Amino acid sequence: MEENSTAIELVELTTLNIDGTLPVTERKKEFLKQIKDPGHFLVDGIEVEISFSSDSLTLKNCLEKYLKN
Repeated sequence: MEENSTAIELVELTTLNIDGTLPVTERKKEFLKQIKDPGHFLVDGIEVEISFSSDSLTLKNCLEKYLKN
């Protein structure tokens, strides 16, 4: 991945702390608040940038599925 010239600080996904007792809507809000950019973050120090093709699930669908578990 190329270096981002805007120098935003990427968030480490494994450090997120989301209360599983919150309603799904609140968990979504908390995830977005903590991750800052759900399409660009770190996992175990590895940079991850997410993109989707026009014929696959949306980011919203993927996040909903992830947060329901």
